[in-house]
Amino acid sequence: MAISCLPTETSYDVQCPICGHGFLLLTAHTHGMHSGSVRLAARRALAGMHLPKAKPQRVHPDGVFDLPVADMDTALPSPPDIWLGPA
Repeated sequence: MAISCLPTETSYDVQCPICGHGFLLLTAHTHGMHSGSVRLAARRALAGMHLPKAKPQRVHPDGVFDLPVADMDTALPSPPDIWLGPA
C-alpha cells in the first residue's frame, strides 16, 4: 500500500519527525482510513527517508509523491462492521 503525500508549508496532516516538513495525506482522506494509523505509518515512512543511504540534499520530493508502506494493512484495525468469522 502507498500513501500519497503533498508537501506543504501551511496546513498539514503529518510532519516528518526528523526535519519537521509538513505534508498533506491525500490517500487517507479519500479512502476514509483510520487517520491515527495512517499518520503513524506516514511519519515512520517519512523518517525512513532520512536513513544514511538517502541523499544528503533535500530528502523529500517537492511535488506529490507516494510513501510505500508495507505494514499499512496490519497497522490498521479491521472495520467493526465486517464479520471475520469465529474467533
